[in-house]
Amino acid sequence: PKGQASIELFGDHNPRRLRTPMIRVNPKPPLEELKKVRSQEELRAVLEKYKPIWKPVTWEDAFEYISRRIKEILDEVNWSPRQSDGYYYLGKKFPVMIEAGAKLTNEEAYIIKKMAALMGSHNIDHDARRCHSTTVAGLAGTVGFGAQTQTFIDTQFISAYLIFGGNPAEAHPVSMRHTLRGKEKGTLKLIVVDPRYNRTASQADIFAFFRPGSDLAFLLYILHYAFWERNPPVDQLDTFKEYAQRFNVDLEEINEFKEIAKEYTAEEVSRITGIPVEKLRLIAQTFVENSGVTTGFKKFASIQWAMGMTQHHIGTQITRLSTLVQLTLGNMGFPGGGLNPYRGHSNVQGTTDMCILSHILPGYIKQPSSTLQIRVYQDWKNQGFPDAWNWEIPEWAGSAFGPNEKGKVNSTKVLWSWWFHNWRKFELTW
Repeated sequence: PKGQASIELFGDHNPRRLRTPMIRVNPKPPLEELKKVRSQEELRAVLEKYKPIWKPVTWEDAFEYISRRIKEILDEVNWSPRQSDGYYYLGKKFPVMIEAGAKLTNEEAYIIKKMAALMGSHNIDHDARRCHSTTVAGLAGTVGFGAQTQTFIDTQFISAYLIFGGNPAEAHPVSMRHTLRGKEKGTLKLIVVDPRYNRTASQADIFAFFRPGSDLAFLLYILHYAFWERNPPVDQLDTFKEYAQRFNVDLEEINEFKEIAKEYTAEEVSRITGIPVEKLRLIAQTFVENSGVTTGFKKFASIQWAMGMTQHHIGTQITRLSTLVQLTLGNMGFPGGGLNPYRGHSNVQGTTDMCILSHILPGYIKQPSSTLQIRVYQDWKNQGFPDAWNWEIPEWAGSAFGPNEKGKVNSTKVLWSWWFHNWRKFELTW
């Protein structure tokens, strides 16, 4: 299990754990030699030729070495805020990359981001860029936020739980305890669809093997069942029409989904995924009939995933479709319904929030990306930090920030006002 493995890797009793910093004392492989490599054998030969030799040093020596090398590099490139149109750093040209891990605490992540900002750098990242970047893109473009919409505690109130691309019994055991509480109460039906039979699958009410890479077809069949096999179809239910109006669902887009899903019959999806037709129907029926629009919003279904869904070249499309399934069936915005993309390392969420990333400030605040934005921000400060309703945007700023007149507001103007207030907060605290 993941918890035990972490203790074995990083615990005090691991004889291979580093106890002091180490500095490399021999040359690294030259870039020219690495470019000539054409096979694994050639790469192995180059790495063996330049096998690293490490010297243990004190923490004082390590800090002195790091600070000295960074200063030498910055002096070498004449790192300066002086630009042709003002004083600011071009963070993308920062010659040092800051790469951090997702096992850090929130406070450590905040300090690292602050350190990068003080050096004038956007050249900073952490390992969530690989694991859940597709989730963030899929969810943020659909529901506006790139993280899970439920808490662990809320999972015990789910009526039908589809675990599709994750193994929380081993990877997220704390969350699995709440899921098992729902099963013990007899209110939660657990559906696991996975290429492997794992510990999570051993607790499932319904389990199905499926072919890796056929995720989209499987999700489209759930919509096919809801629109084309169910009687009556979900879009003819009064609860669906009420929900669509309340959540501003575009019915023309729903009709587009219907036409796409129409082709994904049980027989066709069985051929694509390898899941038997009757089991496909059982999964879709269990999920749809325990959803908000089909139960008068008394029961809700949820979807959980991890690396199994995200690590595809079409990972963003898969996570986006999962979101659209939940929006269509009325499983968003209610206790027991939602989306659960579980993170990998122990604090991926915290290091993203606080935030070892290049494109945002802690708390998912937009970073300035042009001198125009800075000048509009300075003008906003000169007006006395107004809210969106009392903010008069200068004519020279154009229309990118919202209506120019005081008293006229749209969502763009509200958002920029909120970002400006947060920029002021960072300006004062940093």
